[in-house]
Amino acid sequence: MRSRVLFVLAILILMIPAGVMAAPVPQKITITIKEFSFTPNRVVLPADVPVQLTLVNSGKMKHEFWLYAAPTETGINMRQYAQENTYFRFRDIGETEVAIRGQGSTTGTGVFWVTVEPGKSVTISFTTKKKGTFEFACLLEGHYESGMKGTLVVK
Repeated sequence: MRSRVLFVLAILILMIPAGVMAAPVPQKITITIKEFSFTPNRVVLPADVPVQLTLVNSGKMKHEFWLYAAPTETGINMRQYAQENTYFRFRDIGETEVAIRGQGSTTGTGVFWVTVEPGKSVTISFTTKKKGTFEFACLLEGHYESGMKGTLVVK
């Protein structure tokens, strides 16, 4: 009787899809922010992977982090363009969590940008559902123009 129960249990375990048994482990990425750069300034990730992106501001002034579809035009209003094309508002992305160490977190589907104060860090958790080449940048006045931008590629 005991061997029959073990046999049935083994069959049931084999029938459980692999994804149900263990949640995917988030890919952890850290980007250091300072005047006027991101390090690294290029990140490549596979699609459909949970990501914990930590932004560490080691500079002396606050900076923003925007992530949006890479623009194909020049001379556009970057803040308006980035808001209209933010990575975190694509319909299939789902919820994004933003956690500011020591201040708590918020979850939503309409994240446009985060501000990272000097000496602070912010973690953005999301899943890479949208493939393509995206740009991230600080859009505070003069920062983008000083080259404060980078690239996120989702394959």
